[in-house]
Amino acid sequence: MAVSELDIRDDPSRLDLFGGYERDDEGELPRTVKLLDAGRLAGRLTDRAHAGRGGSNGHGRRAHAWDPPLPRGANLLVAGGQATTDEMMRRLGSGLWITDLDRGSVELSSGRFRLLFPRARRIRRGRMADSCGAGLLAGDILTALKSVEAGLGREVRTYRALGWCARDGQVVPVGGSAPDVLLRSLAIRSLA
Repeated sequence: MAVSELDIRDDPSRLDLFGGYERDDEGELPRTVKLLDAGRLAGRLTDRAHAGRGGSNGHGRRAHAWDPPLPRGANLLVAGGQATTDEMMRRLGSGLWITDLDRGSVELSSGRFRLLFPRARRIRRGRMADSCGAGLLAGDILTALKSVEAGLGREVRTYRALGWCARDGQVVPVGGSAPDVLLRSLAIRSLA
């Protein structure tokens, strides 16, 4: 279970984001799926083959016409909280403030992830300090979700660059938005 404030959904109907679509690759109307509701697992993405009794929720996607559809994400949206950026920096005290992520990977079998960021700013005594170069965040997905602190940022930022998700050799477009989030105990490595 993650912090009770954490709400995450996947919404393919957001056509203003790179992962949006009007129908999935099986002709189904896409539905918004709440993945985490108040920090608890709430739903999953399905296509016709993996839907069970509930039926597909319109997340059957494929990269090419000859590929089989797979349940895939589209636009991952994290709901905002109430904290201001200044409040979050004060609570952080010292650490890194990362505003952009370049790319990443997830190993589904182990539950581990890696996220690359192009630059970050150091936070010292609750204030922005010097810039540092590129780096890598790594950790276990469930541990990272449990380490999200209460008090998410109120400003939700949309990722407008081209995003991609690769699975079983298929690459499909994705998008998303999220507020500022405080995480502790992630492994960080400099790439400079």
